[in-house]
Amino acid sequence: MYFKKEAFHLRYFTEYLRSHPAVILCLILALGVFLRIPNLNESLWFDELDATHIWLGNLTQTWKYSLGGAHLPMHLYFMFFWGRLFGDSEISVRMPSMISGILSIALAYYIVLKHADKKTALLTAFFLAVSPVHIWYSQEARHYAGLLFFLLLLAFSYYRLSEAPGRSLRWYLVYSVSLFFIVFSHYYAMAYLLLISVMCLFKMGRVKRNLLLINSGILACFLLYHLFKFKHGFVLAGADYLRPFTLLELWMLFFNWFISGNSLWDISFCYSNITTVFRYPFVVFTQAFFTLIFFYGFIMNLKESRKPYGVNTIAFLFSLPAFLLILPLVGFPHTYIERAAYMTLPFFFMILAKGITAIKLRTLRVVTLLAIIGFNIIVLTKYYTKQEEWTVYKQNPDWRSAADYLFYNRGNPQEDFVIFTSYPSKLVLTYYKERYIKYMHKKGADYLPYLKISFDVKDKEQGIYRTMKDNNSQICYLVEDLYWQSGFCELATRLIKDSRFQLVDIKFFKAITIFKFYLN
Repeated sequence: MYFKKEAFHLRYFTEYLRSHPAVILCLILALGVFLRIPNLNESLWFDELDATHIWLGNLTQTWKYSLGGAHLPMHLYFMFFWGRLFGDSEISVRMPSMISGILSIALAYYIVLKHADKKTALLTAFFLAVSPVHIWYSQEARHYAGLLFFLLLLAFSYYRLSEAPGRSLRWYLVYSVSLFFIVFSHYYAMAYLLLISVMCLFKMGRVKRNLLLINSGILACFLLYHLFKFKHGFVLAGADYLRPFTLLELWMLFFNWFISGNSLWDISFCYSNITTVFRYPFVVFTQAFFTLIFFYGFIMNLKESRKPYGVNTIAFLFSLPAFLLILPLVGFPHTYIERAAYMTLPFFFMILAKGITAIKLRTLRVVTLLAIIGFNIIVLTKYYTKQEEWTVYKQNPDWRSAADYLFYNRGNPQEDFVIFTSYPSKLVLTYYKERYIKYMHKKGADYLPYLKISFDVKDKEQGIYRTMKDNNSQICYLVEDLYWQSGFCELATRLIKDSRFQLVDIKFFKAITIFKFYLN
């Protein structure tokens, strides 16, 4: 009798959830928040300084940085005003990404729901909520989470304008703001401006003519900005960490980075060929499994009765990879890193979700879904336990603990000292140094030690010796960021052999080694 009662309650609960998809969506969003809280307060790393006062001290400094920097200005100006309102602590500068990440899960659900069934919409939202890649960029103080949210908002507003032109004024505004935001946030967003412009050429009407006018106006603003930037600043044409985008990279983007965030296996796929993948049987099996589901979802989207949604989803997924494949052919060979294609992530999951829900045999559909849920549990377990190994990207060094050791826990707080480190590490330590100075001022400290952070160490040992003498300091620290390959560990080895220096301490933090020397 007890078991029948329990079965009745379970069946009632299941029926309730089935008839209330908004409740399931809220549970998925709650899961998304829960998975994104860990690491939200970890130390900032070099690229995240773009969101802090180190680069955005005032409007003039922000303007100069936007002209001379490698990135487009939208995120910089947003974070400038955000920092004035909420400060630039680790949690504060990451909160816009966190909010954008959660909202993008809900928005992806509503995009799919408007054109497909509830199961596909909920499954798409679930995939985004548990995706290590989506989790990572929802926790990073950069423009990628906002970029993804506004791209989804752009797609949503485009669909609304195409289908309901009678109530379009507010959606024109949403469309214009969204397109302006993504175009002035990332160069590769231009692929979507071109895509929508091409889509508007089919079945041209009043709404689509208006969208073409908006696209042309934003493109004109983009070109004028770059004309000014080229004249007064510089335009980045590549970087040494970028590589060519190939069909193999496309394969690994979809069926390695997107599905696992590179959390399960250690494959240097940026330099590999296809034979490297076949050395790992589980990798081959997993990729084949997801490829079959994706291909089936691709076919089902082409057959989608609610056209042109299915075809448009495929277009939103493949337009950016096609753009990246063309760039090396026109003289830009080094243009790709995985996060460059991050914008395509939700459209990949839309097709994958369709491939599952379109399986006609119920038993096979349930088994497939359970297998993917089990796979995601394993992926998330590995993702959160790999604290010092690369997954989606390299882990953040523990700069806050290193700064606590250097600035707060040095023994004698009045000893002058010099820190030698690489250029990126210098800027991160400067961020924490300024927080230390503010803290000491609040405590009413009557003396602050002279501390110099230097990365320009000419003549190596002699340069360090001369810098310490010039600054009248008996103590120096060599700080090595193990992800930056700055060579300070080798330099420390030479200082140990130098009779002018005495090694007194070595401290290890996540991805950081600190050597402390006295001057004899």
